[in-house]
Amino acid sequence: MILMMSKYRVFCTVVELGSFTQAANKLNYSQSAVSQTIKALEQELGTTLVSRQTHFSQISRQTHRLQLTRDGESYLPFLQEIAAAEARLERRKEELSQMQNSEIRLGTFTSISRTYLPPRIQAFSARYPGVHFSMRQGEYDEIAQWLSDGRIDLGFTNLDADQPQERRLLYEDRMVAVLPRTHSLAHKAEIRLQDLIQEPFLMLDEGDFSVVRRAFEAEHLTPDVRYVVYDDYTILSMVQLGLGISMLYERVARGFEEQVALVPLHNAPKRRVALAWKNRDTLSYAARSFADFLLNEK
Repeated sequence: MILMMSKYRVFCTVVELGSFTQAANKLNYSQSAVSQTIKALEQELGTTLVSRQTHFSQISRQTHRLQLTRDGESYLPFLQEIAAAEARLERRKEELSQMQNSEIRLGTFTSISRTYLPPRIQAFSARYPGVHFSMRQGEYDEIAQWLSDGRIDLGFTNLDADQPQERRLLYEDRMVAVLPRTHSLAHKAEIRLQDLIQEPFLMLDEGDFSVVRRAFEAEHLTPDVRYVVYDDYTILSMVQLGLGISMLYERVARGFEEQVALVPLHNAPKRRVALAWKNRDTLSYAARSFADFLLNEK
């Protein structure tokens, strides 16, 4: 509404549309009020910004484009800069208002919670300290169900999993073999899946959509699964103790080279990690802003 708009922005609207009448219609205000606002700005600056003859012709006939005086042309870029700064200030004020005491509910899995999310939550919270986060951990199908039920706002999942929600790719992560450091394969430059099937295997539990299981099935191989474990870091500890070997995502395993051996896999299986939501239009402003923050990350 015009009552909430400064004279600088009113002036810029008049110039943009080339008409007092069109500016008044756009701003939902009377034409006389627009004219008075421009006069007030001219009094403030001590000069004439708009050619009054063209102004009245514009009102009566609406056939000529509005004309600025020489001073009007000179002041225009400065007034536009002020108007733009005011608009940015209003947007920022609205952002902060909507972010106060907001909660963003996330559905995650272990590697997201431990490696990906913490620095990004830290960066987002530094900008919006009024936002709070709650996290539920599960596998892909559970997270999809939580989204459908409205128990979370945003969920992290595998882009290749068959799920109904809208999803956008965040990053790709390939798998590596995880072995005890004393294992006979630990110092190989690369190993194949068939090298792993005779060993006690710790299977990462990803629910029905298991990248590891699908990788073995694609090569018609059956690993000797002794344990099915949900938590990546529990698997790392079990491998370190010599309870078996495993395959984990590189982003999770990197940094544990002193405890276990990480060996590249030939044609390593990959996971395409995605961010999902039920309906973007119904997301809270805070949740939508956090989603954009993650998706637009450089």
